[in-house]
Amino acid sequence: MFKKTKVRSVLELLGKNLSAREVSKVLGVSRNTVAEVQALFLQSGRSWDDISEWDDDRLYGLFYPDKFKYKPRYAPADYSYVHKELKKTGVTEKLLWEEYCAMSQLGTVNREAYLRKMALDGYVVKLDLPELKELVSLMRYSSNNLNQLTRKVHETGRVYDADLEDISQRQEQLWDGVQKILAQLSKLS
Repeated sequence: MFKKTKVRSVLELLGKNLSAREVSKVLGVSRNTVAEVQALFLQSGRSWDDISEWDDDRLYGLFYPDKFKYKPRYAPADYSYVHKELKKTGVTEKLLWEEYCAMSQLGTVNREAYLRKMALDGYVVKLDLPELKELVSLMRYSSNNLNQLTRKVHETGRVYDADLEDISQRQEQLWDGVQKILAQLSKLS
């Protein structure tokens, strides 16, 4: 269950002429929360008599309409695609549903890329490799250094040993990253 602001309790205590500081102490909420509920109540233009009979969920929805809304786990279905596909021979609702669920689990929305990968390989692998992100970062850094070095060499006509050593170290780090990734990929098969 989500932690919801005690809207009803805050309003009841404020209605008994308690200060925001006192309400905060009694309910164990921040003074900012009390002030926020009070401001939202005044903005609503309703009286306590109007909303006192509401259940807590409806009352909470008045003050925080967008908070804790249901968020679907799956992307919305493309019904025009579904109807077009169902007209084809051999395509069933179950087949489309399985395709849709598999795509949602992989976090992909590109149907064509998913289908192409499934047709060619028969499976799709979703990889989360932090080493790959590090490798890409190292490649960017190395290419920036190389560009700066070539510009400097072009302008001055000189090559410095320190610059060459730096590039050599970056290349070794890149190859180490590639070897780590290849080792992890070899474990998949």
